[in-house]
Amino acid sequence: MGLALWLRAPVWLPFLLVIALGWTGAHLTWSLWGRPTFHNPPPMARPLSKTPEIIFVHAITEHPLFGQPSKGAGSSIATTRLALTLLGVAATRDKKDSWAIIALGGAGAPERVFTIGSLIPGGAKILSIHPKEVILTLAGELQALKLNTGSSGIEAPAQPGGGMGPNLPQMLARQPMSLLKYIRPMPVFKSGHFAGYRVFPGARPRAFLRLGLAPGDIIQAINGITLTNPVQSLNLIHRLAQSHQPITLMVQDNGQVREITIPPSQP
Repeated sequence: MGLALWLRAPVWLPFLLVIALGWTGAHLTWSLWGRPTFHNPPPMARPLSKTPEIIFVHAITEHPLFGQPSKGAGSSIATTRLALTLLGVAATRDKKDSWAIIALGGAGAPERVFTIGSLIPGGAKILSIHPKEVILTLAGELQALKLNTGSSGIEAPAQPGGGMGPNLPQMLARQPMSLLKYIRPMPVFKSGHFAGYRVFPGARPRAFLRLGLAPGDIIQAINGITLTNPVQSLNLIHRLAQSHQPITLMVQDNGQVREITIPPSQP
């Protein structure tokens, strides 16, 4: 079974996270120690801005973060005829933190994360983001881009259990760079001191969203232990990778701190 299919099993999400952070921690540690033979990974995704460029290439299934269909602000606004597909939204109370995942075309088309005020190819601008739709303005006219709630073109999640083939560590040992397709951790330094990992979805964001994370979140502590240096965080992550206990993340998002508890993976 391929890596992409395997990672859709929810029981492996905690393992995915600790492996991703551990891999980045090892890279950072080796870099600080001057290891000469390590190849730098591709450039990390940048924090969301007015014109974000986090590009996805696969359809996304519904996630609790996307919200449930409800009567939105644009119910009386005509549906846009632009070749766009709304795959997911995070409509927050603080509007500037809301974002939407939009495919620029039909099935299999490139996808991007957009925020309010973003310009979309085709001349439209995002005016507002709601739980079931995004309101666009195009040539002075308001248009609604409805959330795609269908399942066409979206593969069913893999069932955990038998037939999994090679295990995840072996797969990542052979193709470590493939991990960056799913989650991209970036070490954060404040005033010259290590302050955790800023995380972004990779080119295939399904696993990232299932963890309850949002693009640009900073993981500051794991299971109550503050991440203060790369070596300490690497040792912690290695221990977690071998346990089957719940993982509690202390996450900072635009100055706000929240906790995310991830159920334990299965042995």
